[in-house]
Amino acid sequence: MSIHTNDVFDYLDTHPVCLHDGDFQSLLEMLHYIYSASNPIDSDAIREGFRGLGPILDRLPGEESETLFSLTCGLCHAHELAGFSHGLTVGMHLMTEVNALP
Repeated sequence: MSIHTNDVFDYLDTHPVCLHDGDFQSLLEMLHYIYSASNPIDSDAIREGFRGLGPILDRLPGEESETLFSLTCGLCHAHELAGFSHGLTVGMHLMTEVNALP
């Protein structure tokens, strides 16, 4: 018995996947969360960048400082998620090419 893509989609439509503890919108977002929790990205360049933000944030009023810091962290997270997602997609395409080799 062979399984076709439509069979998989039909199954997923009737059997939703439990997305772990958390407010995830997709399996990809959940995979990113689990991966980044197990493999934190903490480099000298990132620490230096946040240290550079300190003097700028210190000159701003409290609420503006917090807003700018939150926006910066949000942009970093969005960039990290996009890189993870694109990397996973490229990896899957590569595997289909490798599997098609004679």
